[in-house]
Amino acid sequence: LILGNIEIYPETKTKDILEVFPNPASKCFTVKSMYLEKGGILQLINMQGQNLLQENISSGTINHEVDVSGLQKGIYLVRFKSGNGNEAMARIVVN
Repeated sequence: LILGNIEIYPETKTKDILEVFPNPASKCFTVKSMYLEKGGILQLINMQGQNLLQENISSGTINHEVDVSGLQKGIYLVRFKSGNGNEAMARIVVN
């Protein structure tokens, strides 16, 4: 599936690369990935392809918490770009 210029992989392909939990989330969720350790940029993107949140992740991080309490209910994409060029995405449902 391609959304704008973003390719979305099935959950089974990205599950081991980028985990988001709890899913669905109402106040916050945690992102866990081996790629976070290298540092990089975490983005939260809506289904229209708009970047709603961008956070710099420091190297050495394993888990990162994201506050979604101010977002409308819906489906969002979590995108992480590591400092060494790796990229991973996952879906999160906000309710």
